[in-house]
Amino acid sequence: MSAVRLKINSDDQIAGPDWLKSHDALLGIVGKAPPETSRDQFRLMRRKLLTERFQLTLHHEQRELAFLALVADKKGSKLQEAAPGTDAAGSTVWQGQIVQHRVSITALMVVLGRFTGRPIVDMTGMKGSYDVKLEWIPLKRMSAIPGDAGDVPEGPIFEAVEEQLGLKLETRKGPMDVIVVDHAEKKPLPN
Repeated sequence: MSAVRLKINSDDQIAGPDWLKSHDALLGIVGKAPPETSRDQFRLMRRKLLTERFQLTLHHEQRELAFLALVADKKGSKLQEAAPGTDAAGSTVWQGQIVQHRVSITALMVVLGRFTGRPIVDMTGMKGSYDVKLEWIPLKRMSAIPGDAGDVPEGPIFEAVEEQLGLKLETRKGPMDVIVVDHAEKKPLPN
């Protein structure tokens, strides 16, 4: 059995009825898939389930949004390529610490997005797998609501990425993919 949790890096990346972004609208979905099910097959199964149960209709469109560009620092990246034959075991992701082995830049962006609350676009041009160790002292949030005036748009994680990884997270604006929910029922249809 596998729990399904959908993650959007930013509230701006999904549009639709107001109730979709409400904390009252959170649902847990548990589903079974055969062990040999590929990740792509599982995604299709999950999409079909959501479409059928919630009478979901959606489309994608481009909108002008703020995002973070991950770029190499002027002095160059400090990331070390993972040694051939090593595995990804022993990864740690906590508020204030990210330790990952054999991680791609894409996977690193997903993890960083958890702490920045904004979509991140890779502009490093770096390929391959890297060993990452990143530590910072988290700021206490002044607001529990993302996007509220209490949020700190930049802070220790931005500085740590630059100093420890030789990369930068730069705020930019440009066209981003947005999921637009045209219709969704608040309560799913029964099994």
